[in-house]
Amino acid sequence: MQGIFEEDYKNSKEEVEELDSLYELKANIDSDIEEKITDILYGKLKKMFAENSCLEWFEWVQYRNYFNDGDVCHFYIQSIHFRIKDQEEIFEDYDNDIMYLDNGEHPDGFLEDMEYRNLIEQHNDIENFLREHEDILEDIYGDNAKIRVNFNGELEIEDCSDHD
Repeated sequence: MQGIFEEDYKNSKEEVEELDSLYELKANIDSDIEEKITDILYGKLKKMFAENSCLEWFEWVQYRNYFNDGDVCHFYIQSIHFRIKDQEEIFEDYDNDIMYLDNGEHPDGFLEDMEYRNLIEQHNDIENFLREHEDILEDIYGDNAKIRVNFNGELEIEDCSDHD
């Protein structure tokens, strides 16, 4: 077995400075990635609101569970939901304040209603994008966060650390 002291290793000031510059480069790349993800996400949201005037707001909740039966707790996009303007009048038999497409909490027939087909497709596209970039979204918005985008483009970020 070869020991780690059998080779010549570099430990000069120049090597440490080179490492520091690599960390700086990595930080710049990370920042560029965050900016690109934000630009793409905001573009998708802007398009969804522009093409679906019925949409009042869209939000997602992201956090790391506090307990996972002894296993490592991972960061996730926990839920994605939205609200339709005048939802109570349009869907009189639906008594929930918000709609979740991923767990079936929406009015009967909503998924089949052609009026909302574009909204559903864009919702699914944004959901896929959010889930694909969860690790970066944690860096951007933080852990234990509820992110809401209103119809006027206003972005609200709230703490949601009171989860399980």
